[in-house]
Amino acid sequence: MVNLSERQQAILRMVLAGDGPVTGSELARRLGVSLRTVQTDIARINGDEQVLISTNRGYLPTLAASTMIREYARDATCPAPDHQIMVHLLAGEELTVDDLALVLYESTSSVERQLKEVKDILDKHGLTLCRTKGYLRVEGNECSRRRLMGQLVMDEVGPAFSLTEAFARDLKGIRIDEVSDILQQAALACNLTIPEGYGQDLAVGVTIALFFIKPGTASVGDSMVITPTTDAVSVASESCEWRMAREICRLYGKLHPLSPSEEDLDYLASLLAGRVRATNVADELAVGGMPREFEIKVTAIATSVFADYLIPAPNHLQLHNFALHVYAMVKRAKSNPLEDLTIAESIRTNSPFIYEVSLAVADRLGEELGAKVVQGELGFICVHVGLIILEGMGEQRVTIAVAGEDYQGIRRRIIANLSTRLAAYVDVTAFDPISDVDSDILVTTGEIPVTTGAVVRVSPLFTERDFQAVEVAVTSFVEHRDALKAAKATRFFRPEVFFREQGLHTREETICFLAKRLQDYGVVGEDFAQSVLRRESMGSTGFFGLFAIPHAMEMDASRTTIATLVSEKGIEWDGGRVNVVLMIALNAQDRGIFMDIYDGIIRQLCDARRISRLARTKTLEDFLHCMLYSLT
Repeated sequence: MVNLSERQQAILRMVLAGDGPVTGSELARRLGVSLRTVQTDIARINGDEQVLISTNRGYLPTLAASTMIREYARDATCPAPDHQIMVHLLAGEELTVDDLALVLYESTSSVERQLKEVKDILDKHGLTLCRTKGYLRVEGNECSRRRLMGQLVMDEVGPAFSLTEAFARDLKGIRIDEVSDILQQAALACNLTIPEGYGQDLAVGVTIALFFIKPGTASVGDSMVITPTTDAVSVASESCEWRMAREICRLYGKLHPLSPSEEDLDYLASLLAGRVRATNVADELAVGGMPREFEIKVTAIATSVFADYLIPAPNHLQLHNFALHVYAMVKRAKSNPLEDLTIAESIRTNSPFIYEVSLAVADRLGEELGAKVVQGELGFICVHVGLIILEGMGEQRVTIAVAGEDYQGIRRRIIANLSTRLAAYVDVTAFDPISDVDSDILVTTGEIPVTTGAVVRVSPLFTERDFQAVEVAVTSFVEHRDALKAAKATRFFRPEVFFREQGLHTREETICFLAKRLQDYGVVGEDFAQSVLRRESMGSTGFFGLFAIPHAMEMDASRTTIATLVSEKGIEWDGGRVNVVLMIALNAQDRGIFMDIYDGIIRQLCDARRISRLARTKTLEDFLHCMLYSLT
């Protein structure tokens, strides 16, 4: 079973206690953390099995959720024993089983059982647990040791972004919140900023780096022990990451004496590469030391892929920042690649079109630069690409207008309430009778003005029940919008390529079967199956163990066609079983609507009840009706 932190258990309890789907934004608000932190925690909760299901309305528990939380009814303030064992061994300590038993207040037989789990975890990270003359030690690559330590720290981070007392003690007293503050101070001193989304990962990485730096001999309050660079020319030519690494060690050295080597500073600088920005555009070109030729090449790759998907060309600063990130990615590829899969998986689930474009960009970068993009790095490429797409094409947010008297600030209070609680996906304004633009939803405390949007009448006091009524209206609107997107795809389905069961068992069998049927139908060539399999090797097209949408990277079908396979028995797909498979063969002329049909279909199918009904349909007509219309 996955070891859950206190906050992760709290997330489980909140979802189980909800009357319906609980959104990630609501969980983040109640826990006082970022949405990305919640998504990271849920990925951890779902590590061994599907415990929480993500839908377009929020998270829902499976039967496994109740079982898991019962097993965590015990006190969770102490870190898991296997985590404590690994912290001691990763730090380079050589201990006997008896030594560990004393540290953990456990029996030697209990520690021996824990060591079996420790060995399995170390093996997965390319590390080896060795036992010589009774002493235990970990052998393996230094970067692998640090990455595993970072994962252990992330697992133990509490709701207030701090470590449990016991775990902090094992980390030589290093406090992650203290390191986070030092990061902000160091960035400010070096005229740099840490963009949103990088802060928590960076704080964990730097915490681990400081943990592995040898302690100094100076007393607390003295400067760190390191030979300074006094040559003015050398200082000026240092990268901003190196300067910030020095400043981090200087600030931290005031609290805890340490003696960083040149290699330690190099490692810290590699952690900062691609995760800091200059505070003004004039200084931006100095960050990272990127050659102009490299930027031109990356810009050409990104612009070409965006053009393939009819995405408006990014501006110069967006492309420069993206190239800077890729440059840092290439530099750290051999020694310190990012390995957190949470961002990529979250974007694949919530913004599948952005994920597909990012995958295409990563594939082209790999070909042109000769540097394969690992899944951990793909997540940050998704962030850059996503911001470019949302800014260029406009993020599809829900608009709410609030009408009614503003006596005692009633209307302003309602606007503030909705703006705060629905900020992730809703824009709220006061109703303007002169404006030609209608909102998606009108919230009113009085008479209903002329509007084409949905209307929600609420009390001037705007109680919790009123808020829930608005939330229901927003959910209904989004569901209807997603159904309209999916409806655009209906003309691409064909009864000639609609199939039931067929005795298929595996992903590969299914892909080859549907590709051959599309080939026989005359819309793809004989190499289509291999192209789909290549795309599948880059990242699964299966979603939630419910459905899969395999497709090729190329858009070279003679006409866009969607082949359909439904199976009540299910087909093995990336560790789960799916009941619906839609294979898309895309023609380049339809690339402009690919975003809508792809996102729309996925959002319609993210419901286990709908998939269960779709798996029983016998004709394409029944399938499309079930896919598009409300389950009620």
